[in-house]
Order: sequence, then structure tokens, then C-alpha cells
Amino acid sequence: MNQQISPWVLVCVIAAVILAIILVNFFSNLFRRRKLRRLLAQSYGQPRSIVDDSGSLDCIAAYWRHERKNAVFAIDDTTWSDLDMNRLFSKLNHTCCSVGEEYLYSVLRLPDLQGERLCLWEEIVRYFETHEKERAQTRFFLARLGKSTDNGVVDFFHNLQERVLPYAPLYPVLSVLAACGIISLIVLHAIGLPFFLGITVLNMVVYYKLHAGVEAQLRSVDYIQAMAGCGQHLAATNMAGFPPAAETWKADIKPLARMGKLTQFLLPSGMSGEANSIWEYIRMYFLLDFVAYGRLVTHIRRHREAYLSVYSGIGRMDAAIAIASYRQSVPYFTTPVFSTEHAIVMERMVHPLLENPIANSVTLSKSALITGSNASGKSTFVKALAINAILAQTVHTCLAGRLQMPYSFVVTSMAVRDDLEAGESYYIAEIRSLKRVLDGLKTGVHTLCLIDEILKGTNTVERIAASASILHDLTAHDCMALVATHDIELTEMLSPLYDNFHFTEEITDERIQFSYKIHQGRATTKNAIRLLHFMGYDEDTIQEAENLAKHFEKTRSWSKLVP
Repeated sequence: MNQQISPWVLVCVIAAVILAIILVNFFSNLFRRRKLRRLLAQSYGQPRSIVDDSGSLDCIAAYWRHERKNAVFAIDDTTWSDLDMNRLFSKLNHTCCSVGEEYLYSVLRLPDLQGERLCLWEEIVRYFETHEKERAQTRFFLARLGKSTDNGVVDFFHNLQERVLPYAPLYPVLSVLAACGIISLIVLHAIGLPFFLGITVLNMVVYYKLHAGVEAQLRSVDYIQAMAGCGQHLAATNMAGFPPAAETWKADIKPLARMGKLTQFLLPSGMSGEANSIWEYIRMYFLLDFVAYGRLVTHIRRHREAYLSVYSGIGRMDAAIAIASYRQSVPYFTTPVFSTEHAIVMERMVHPLLENPIANSVTLSKSALITGSNASGKSTFVKALAINAILAQTVHTCLAGRLQMPYSFVVTSMAVRDDLEAGESYYIAEIRSLKRVLDGLKTGVHTLCLIDEILKGTNTVERIAASASILHDLTAHDCMALVATHDIELTEMLSPLYDNFHFTEEITDERIQFSYKIHQGRATTKNAIRLLHFMGYDEDTIQEAENLAKHFEKTRSWSKLVP
């Protein structure tokens, strides 16, 4: 005789399973949170190794791509590449969540040439520098939000019409039918079994057929609900003395609270192990992913501006804490002093990407030519100034003892490369890059223009003539140019318009010693031929090169070589 299972037994079994899920999840989260707080405390203010973020940078740059559409000034791709700013971003990226690193990347590419944003930025950074308890709690919530570089949140917000699921009204109906299936099984037993199995199979087929096509959108929804939860925690955190102007986003968290609770119930985050596996099957059976997704898309369309406000509010806090951490990780730094005088005063300025940089101090009152031997430090100095000028006007932080400068748009022409696929020679690439610099001067804003090895891709006579003319043209605009060059002739031709500085070295029979220190005046030493000796070239070749150079310097003509 078949014995029927009591409905109350099934109810108890289900309740026991749910209780087990809750307990496992509770203790798992408790241990993870303790570990996370410990790791965060240890990592703050520690130097960050440069990592290869090239695979994820396209995702990280998503917020920047939308922000630049309304930006007046932005660091262009050429300048960004010339200065190896991706590696610098990696070094500055002490952020705890994806929202923060996307915001930080955007900040680094959008200089503030009026100072309004920089003042508020500095207030936020200083607050977190001096309020350890609030900083630790904020970083904890940000780290729980975490990083998911392919979250697609920004593009999701800006393309909502394309994110609506097909047959969206159907999924809540199927979810209700799934609940009815369980009830019928409990109440009707064997009679309700076919209905239960039928709805189970149907929902599983729908889940697997649809899930693969909308997986990216589901990741976005998952991160958005986590972001809303993070925003609620941060808004509820007591941060006495925090700049009021940086808290305006907290008023926008209220419309998100109700939807946040719903999605957190339907799609709870933070589960692991067996609890996560069990909950995964529950989500499949009830199609909770698609139900929550549809509700959230509708809610975002209604409150899109509030979501964007919370996104930027969270991002700014995380990015500001990252810069506070970076400041503590370096031997010294300064905040810039902006002046109306078109002069740059730098003391103990270093290149942020070098492990053991040599500091330089100099005052530039007008455009300048930097000459010197190979590998003496010309290019590094020019790049150091460009990078620090960008950092000054984006994150209000410079690696120097002092940096005084006018607000300046930074543009460079340095790491020029030929383009074989486009059939573009090195020289064509050079003049195209320089033309972009000249066109940029038409905006009328003060520009800091930095050029390395101008027009080295063509013959000597035309290089010097064209270089002199282009550099002369720069002085007709509101521009300060800093140009590294080997062409000593330019220092003579442009002496009334450009100051001269140089780098030098000390040569002995055994080695060449560089000081990497900048000096006033044009370079008086050369080492190109001498370097042949240290590379093991034949002495006859070296001697012949020296004789040819001496003859040219004396007669301004080249000797003819014979067999």
C-alpha cells in the first residue's frame, strides 16, 4: 500500500533547505567581510605595481567615452599614448570598484582649466586623508561592490531602448505558474505532478534558450542592483564634515531604494558554494533573472538621471580615495599652484613612472628648446612636465616639491610611428601630428605644447628649415612650447624667441655617466660617435666618423669618401 507523504513534511523539508541556505550564506559572508576589511587596511597607501590593463581598458573607458561628448577640453588619444598614460592610470588605480576606476580614467582625460571642479575634488581627497574611520567604512562598501570590468553599466544606461527583453510580459506569468506548480504538488500530490513537471521543463527551456543571448545584459543588471545597494549604504554612513557639494547625489538614492530591495531579494549577491548552487536552481525554476531584469529596466527608464547621479557620486568617492592612497604611496607630492603668469616654476619634479627618478628644478618663463646628447634625459624631462601638468589639472596632485603654472591645455607630439597599412611614412605621420597641434591652438586657450625630436624623419636641411618655421609659428599663439631636439642650429635661429636648456654627461675611457640634471644654455657636448666605442664598433670606423664630423664643423661641408 502506497504511503502518501504528508504536505507538512514537504513544507518542513523546504523550510530546512531555506534555513540551511540562509545560515551558510550568513557565516560565509561574515568570514569574507572580516578578511576584506583586513586586506583593505593593509593595501591603503601601498605602491601599486603597474599591470597590463590593455585587455580591460576598452571597458574601463566606457564612462569617459560618454563624458567627452559634452567636454570642451579632453586629452586626445595621441597625447595619451605619447605619455604612456595607460601605465600611469594603472599606477594611480587604487580604486575598489569598477565605477571608481571608470570615473578615475575619465577624470584623467578631462582636465579642469578653470579650477571649479578641482577645488571640490581636493576637499574630498583631503577629507578621506584625514578621516580614517570614514575612509575605511567607505572603502569596505566600495570593495563589496567590487570590480567587474565587463559590466557594461554605462552603455546600458545610455541605450535602454535596446535592452528590453523580447516577450517581457511573459516571464512574470511563467514565474507565477512555477509557484502554482509547487502548490499543486503539495496539495494535489500525484495529480499535481504532471503540471509541476510541465512548468519545470518549460521554464528550464526558456531559461537556457534566452540566458545565453542576454548574459551581458544580466551582468549589467546584477551590477546595477549591487551599485544601488552600495549607494544606499554610503548614503546612510555618517560622515561629519564631508563636503556638502559632494553629497547631492544622495538625494537621488531614494527612488532607487525600493527597486534595490526587490532586486536584492530576487538576485541576492554574495552567495558562495552550496548556497549559490541551490539558489541558482531556484532562479532558473522561477525565471527570477528575467523577472528582475524587466522590472529594473522599466525602473531605470523612469529614473535614469538618478541612476547616473548615484553612479558618478560613488565613482567620485572611490577615485578620490584612490588618489589619497596614491599620495601616501609616493615619497613626496604637492598640490599645484595656478597662476595668471605664463610661467612654469617646478622644484624637485620627477617622472611618475620611473622607479628611481632624478628630480629637476627649473623656471620656464617662455618657450624653450632642450638639447643634449643621446640618452641624457631630454625626452624624460619633457614627458615628466607634460604628465605632471595633466595630473595637476585632473587629480590636483603633482610629483614635485612645488609646481606653479597657468591653467594650460596639454598637447604633445612625441612617439610618432609610421603606418605601413595606410601607406603613411614616418615623416608624414610627424607632420600630421604637428598639424594637429597647430590646429588645436585656434581654440584660444593657453596651451602647453611638448615636442620630442621634431621632424627627425627627413633630411637635415629641410628638417631644420621646417622645424624653425613651425616653432616660430607656435610663438604667435597663446602657447608655451617645450621642444627636445638634437639640432643645435635651432638654438641659434630661435634664440630671441626660445630659451635654451640642456642635459649633459661625463665621458671617461670606460663609461658615460649621465647626471639627468637640466642646465641652462645650449648643449656643448655630443656622444653619438663615442657610443659606438662602448658598443664595440671597430676603431677605424669610429676614427673615420670623428674625422668626418670635425671636418664638417670646420668647413660646413662633408668630405667625400673613396674606396
